[in-house]
Amino acid sequence: MIAYVCFDKALDSDEEFRQLLNAKNQKIQFPPANTIERWRNWIPRLSLEHKLVAFGDIVYQTCLATFRAKIRVPQSRGQREMEMLHKQIRNLKRQMKIAPVEEQTGLQAQWRELKARHSALSRAESAGKRRNQKKKTRENFFKDPFQFARQLFQQKRPGT
Repeated sequence: MIAYVCFDKALDSDEEFRQLLNAKNQKIQFPPANTIERWRNWIPRLSLEHKLVAFGDIVYQTCLATFRAKIRVPQSRGQREMEMLHKQIRNLKRQMKIAPVEEQTGLQAQWRELKARHSALSRAESAGKRRNQKKKTRENFFKDPFQFARQLFQQKRPGT
């Protein structure tokens, strides 16, 4: 059985698909040819940009119905804090460029503090990733030592 995809929902049968096509193919009531103003307002909608946007929307909706949306993994507290610190560091850099000489030393001290905090969080994040990787490797070894040893000497395949 073929499953058809509509913009809003997936259609399960051929009959539903035919009904959808018939519903969308209604006759259009065009304005009279002598109403030039209405036609002038309508013609820009036929531009290439408008067609590309409409086509992009169709492709997006079809892919969304077929493959589903990606589930976004929430950031950890450390990652959120690192992002916030990074924004503050960038703002301080901008302020230092336009600040008078008297304020430069205070801004530089703040910048160093933020930089040190960001570095510490980054090191902690990396250590956690390393720890998890080691744990995963250890589990793989104990699960099947022969397969683990075989993987050590095999060349990695590209794209994996």
